Amino acid sequence: MDLMSEFNGKKIGMMIGSMGFRMPTFMGENSDKLGVAPIPHFEGGNRTNPVFFDGYGISAKSKHPDAAWKFIEYLSLSGNEDSSKLADMYLATSKAVSEAIGQAKDPAKSVYLEELNYAVKPSIDNNPLFRQAWSEVLAAQFLNLLTVSDEDIPQKMKELALELDQQLIRLKNEQETAGSTAEGS
Repeated sequence: MDLMSEFNGKKIGMMIGSMGFRMPTFMGENSDKLGVAPIPHFEGGNRTNPVFFDGYGISAKSKHPDAAWKFIEYLSLSGNEDSSKLADMYLATSKAVSEAIGQAKDPAKSVYLEELNYAVKPSIDNNPLFRQAWSEVLAAQFLNLLTVSDEDIPQKMKELALELDQQLIRLKNEQETAGSTAEGS
């Protein structure tokens, strides 16, 4: 499902989660109608928000590492029109930088910046098998929840969680089997 087409085509009106890092792609014809709300939290509960970071690197096999470094420096460490446009597509992870470039005053980006106060390491990084189980089977099923009627969502979420548990057990068993096979060789 192409979320941007669904959103701009007015087939869906709300998304949870994924819009933050895709925000620039949603700034088309509906940008004046776009709003962002923080992740809700339960009374007495700890608020957490998984945050992901992007970065640039130069491959050890690069034939032109100096040119690559100059390009990265131009885009990320100097003040020019291109670096300003690039910076505007992302959220600064420093409050001082976000205030300096005006992100703290932006109605949508300021919500994301506030959520950095509750940043935690994503659970997907705590269990390397989770990412594999999720990408192999469950990501598409999770997106299908957008088309499920409201009353069916709790049951579908429970089914998804149970399937995730089964996938994690299967992957752990495969990993242990492969480890013992390698030791016996």
